Amino acid sequence: PAVRMVGGAGKSDVWPGIIADLLNRPVEVSACVEAACYGAARLAAGTETAWDDGGLRLIEPTPDGSAVMADYYARYLACYRKLLDLYA
Repeated sequence: PAVRMVGGAGKSDVWPGIIADLLNRPVEVSACVEAACYGAARLAAGTETAWDDGGLRLIEPTPDGSAVMADYYARYLACYRKLLDLYA
């Protein structure tokens, strides 16, 4: 299943690709960049109508990017584990 991205980072072509590679899942980028404000206003108004986000852009993960992110995450976990002893 895809993950949905809203907000300012969705304006970028780079950030959704990084997130897709990091999670190794497709990212649906909403055309409505102010989705949090829009959603809060709809909740306040009590609107029950269907969500119209203006369309979605789908960003697929790349095999090379996902492999790089998996390697970075493994390195992060190794560093994290070693630092735990310092904070014990």
